[in-house]
Amino acid sequence: MSIRILCIHGVNTNENGDWLAKWQQSIRSAAASAGVAANAFEFHELRYNAHFEAAKADGAVYAEAVKRLWNSYWAHRRALGRATEKGLGTLIDNTIGMVAKWTALPQLRQQLATELAQSIKSVNPHVICAHSLGSLITYDTLAAQQALAQDRLFVTLGSQIGHPALAESFGGYLKPLSTVRHWYHLFNSEDAVLTCELDFPEAPYTQLDTYFDEWGPLDHSAEQYLAHEVTASNVWAGLAKALPRSIEPAKPKPAPAVGGPWFKAPTLQRRSPRKRRALLIGINEYPQPENRLSGCVNDVFQMSAMLQERGYQPEEIRVVLDARATTRGVDERLKWLLEDVRAGDERVLFYSGHGAQVAALDTDGEPDHKDEALVTYDFDWSGNTGITDDTLARYYANLPYEARLSIILDCCHSGGIARAGGVAVRGINPPDDVRHRGIEWDAAKEMWFPRKKLDLRSRMNKAPAEVVRRYLGADGATQKMGRAVSRWSDDPTAFKAATRRLGHHGPYNPVLLAACREDQYAYEYTHGSVPYGAMTFMLIQQLRATAGRKTLEDVVTQCNSVLKSKLGYEQEVQLYRPREHQQTRFPGKAPVAKKKKA
Repeated sequence: MSIRILCIHGVNTNENGDWLAKWQQSIRSAAASAGVAANAFEFHELRYNAHFEAAKADGAVYAEAVKRLWNSYWAHRRALGRATEKGLGTLIDNTIGMVAKWTALPQLRQQLATELAQSIKSVNPHVICAHSLGSLITYDTLAAQQALAQDRLFVTLGSQIGHPALAESFGGYLKPLSTVRHWYHLFNSEDAVLTCELDFPEAPYTQLDTYFDEWGPLDHSAEQYLAHEVTASNVWAGLAKALPRSIEPAKPKPAPAVGGPWFKAPTLQRRSPRKRRALLIGINEYPQPENRLSGCVNDVFQMSAMLQERGYQPEEIRVVLDARATTRGVDERLKWLLEDVRAGDERVLFYSGHGAQVAALDTDGEPDHKDEALVTYDFDWSGNTGITDDTLARYYANLPYEARLSIILDCCHSGGIARAGGVAVRGINPPDDVRHRGIEWDAAKEMWFPRKKLDLRSRMNKAPAEVVRRYLGADGATQKMGRAVSRWSDDPTAFKAATRRLGHHGPYNPVLLAACREDQYAYEYTHGSVPYGAMTFMLIQQLRATAGRKTLEDVVTQCNSVLKSKLGYEQEVQLYRPREHQQTRFPGKAPVAKKKKA
């Protein structure tokens, strides 16, 4: 028996060159080091360049696709703290064209999927190795036709599948491949070609850290991935454990021949046994004296106490406060919070501090849309814009639909002022030069108005005005927290078609509790001599008063009643719960009622 490998190359590969010979050499060499005989493999290739050469994209459509990829690429790279290397822009520009054409032309994607499906049926491979653009084509095909992946070993290398720039092509959500024997995702943190990590905790899936740093800024070559010692000790060693030492070559058998003990898959183990985790963030001591608050740290301890009353263990809760709550510090803890999330697991993100609204710039330096942001300790309005929904969506957009993520934000995004009597407001105003990004001059009316260009409403097609406001704000230009708007497409029809084809409902959305409407302020409240966020204090008070047995809707209604009637605050707590979300109560379990003494 021989192991049949179907090889699918990446962008800008000369199909008449020696790429396949190099792949064969890398695989045979690495496999031999793991104990697999050199004659164990039979290699096949998929040629697809002709489809790209024949496909003609409308100039405007293609240009828009390239721009979207560029915007997302640089935004994601900045979010990861990666520097811009000399010559990188030109190299990416030379590789991004084929990917842009693939995203812009659904008909091309369908042709490629059909061709790949035919090749899989013809070759009937044990292993499918897909690099770069080839991995996009392959995942797109297998996710829609999972029977094609049945019992095969899938290896992706230098892959862009998980990059936010490609999310809309997959309907904003990535489904695991449940039918494969195993999926190995070879990831190199130095790879600059839109590569991204992936996480499918409940699937037969493993991401391997195949770090390498070769000459030039791309670090993207398939041969380096395939010959890597980590690949050898995991992927090819899995073959060595199951195959005899000496294998006589054999012709491919007719389908279905895949199966049997030809590969020993790794035992799937949960990285963390905990089904619950909470991250609580509070910032009082901002560097600028005028931005300092008083009740945020108290809010964090109040929330920690409430979660523990509802069954959370102390070790399931992490806290980050004040100067430690930098953008990088929060991002690292978000990774802890949202790693290894499975169906039925519960996660809580609580934030108490300032909020802001930031005009995001595209690759041309022009304002593109507005982002709601959580103001971290080192937030600076330009290079460091805190935690936006783009950042959060990297972690939550692909969570299992059955997971329960709650985001609780005691802040506001509409600026900040001090109310008469010194009541602090949890929002900050942008400097005038930053504010200028989002406004334009109307000469006829001699007034400043919001820029018309900042508009995301095309992504919502014919949705009712109230639904548009809930996702995009009153101005239709704001990426609101917890909505994963960055994963949507400007072509809602194509986006819907992708969700149907791939069998899902689009990006995961969490339950979100926000301190106020977007046109209101989030205030602090002093209880005797102890300051708190008004929303957090009322929320905890209502949960304790009802023993946590009321629905979220009931708790929010009662909070708003007290805020208005007792405190006189024009602040209405907002609850956003997607209709498909099954969570109806506050995280944790309601404490057992104590029996009254006779």
